[in-house]
Amino acid sequence: MRCAAPTSGGRWGTQHFLAQMLAVRRTSVSDVARSLAEDGCITYNRGLVTITDRPRLQAHTCDSYEAVRRATEAALAAR
Repeated sequence: MRCAAPTSGGRWGTQHFLAQMLAVRRTSVSDVARSLAEDGCITYNRGLVTITDRPRLQAHTCDSYEAVRRATEAALAAR
């Protein structure tokens, strides 16, 4: 979520890229992407993931997301 729009239009990249970044199998990313798409958080077409409802997507994150986000922002601000 931190780099939610590295390309235009809120696109996150391909499922393959996300799998490599997260060190998981692409099929795992596909399963989660399907679930998030059914909930209206994202769309994906030909493996390209686009965030369509960021607040809804954030509702799916674990409790540690906010702590990691704050720590990352603090570290970047200290630079």
